This record gives sequence, structure tokens and C-alpha cells, in this order.
Amino acid sequence: MKKQFILFYITLIVAAPICFGQASPSKPDKFAKEAEITDLEKAAWEAFKNKQADAFKKLLSKRYCGVYAEGIKTADAEAADMAKSICATTHWAI
Repeated sequence: MKKQFILFYITLIVAAPICFGQASPSKPDKFAKEAEITDLEKAAWEAFKNKQADAFKKLLSKRYCGVYAEGIKTADAEAADMAKSICATTHWAI
């Protein structure tokens, strides 16, 4: 019985450095994902600003639901209402 404990502890001592010596899995680049999300958001706003309904709709999720005071809008309704909206970049001559 004593030999089994000694053998177990020797195995544990030999195996521990092997376990800790393994390389950790590479972590995805956090900043690359943030930049990609930022680029997609900017593209969505540019499409909205320029009234490009098809490009804007492609950037929305298939399961998109927008909740407004008027009700809930799907991606199709959001793209259709985009043409009716007034962008902040539109300048009105008085």
C-alpha cells in the first residue's frame, strides 16, 4: 500500500509540470472584433443617411424587431419607413 502512494506522488510530481507547461489557447483579438462591429455600425448609419434601403436591410438581422412608440417594426417595415424619415444631415432652407 505504501508503494502505491509513493508511486502516485511521483507520478503527480512528474505530471504537474507537463500540465502547466502547455501553451494556453490563443485568445481572439478583442480590438479586431470591436473594429469590425464599429465598421458595420458606421455602414448601417451611412446606408440610412443615404436612403439606401437594400444596403441598410442587409445589415439588419433577419429577426430584427424595432420597438417604438408607434409599435414594433420588422426589418422590412424599418427599411420602408427609412424613406419617410428626415435625417439630421438634411439642411432645410427657410
